[in-house]
Amino acid sequence: MTRRTECWSESWQGEPSIFLPECLGIEHGLALARERAERDLAPAAPKRILSLLSKLAIRHELDLPDEDALHADISVMSSWPADLFERAFQQLWGTWRYRRFPTCGDIHALIADDLAERRNRRACLSEAELKLQTVRLREIWDAESRQRRARTSPEKGSAAV
Repeated sequence: MTRRTECWSESWQGEPSIFLPECLGIEHGLALARERAERDLAPAAPKRILSLLSKLAIRHELDLPDEDALHADISVMSSWPADLFERAFQQLWGTWRYRRFPTCGDIHALIADDLAERRNRRACLSEAELKLQTVRLREIWDAESRQRRARTSPEKGSAAV
């Protein structure tokens, strides 16, 4: 159900909610897919990042950046999903051969596509949630409007004077 919902949200991304199919049936799957998308974006722990970067510096005999630059790097990297950071670091550990400390950009390049895909999935699901809310609200407002018109319109068959 979750994968079906993700596919649905991607295929209807950017489409006006007025064109959504009548029988959606994905509300339950949407909550599960959104939960999974948020879990897939769970951030890395700053202490873990510092520990790994320090080990990289020791292993390659590199100087760590100054405290402010290191803090800025860790701040950026801690916004990345933990598993993607771990994968990028593992790849970096095995391939880094420069005599300078890697920048955030160097590390980000290793996970950019996967990170963009995960963020896009979450955005599609958020958009789908808003579209479904709009569809449901439109249904409520249409029903309320019909009720108001029924109360205020003259009875059928009565002659207008």
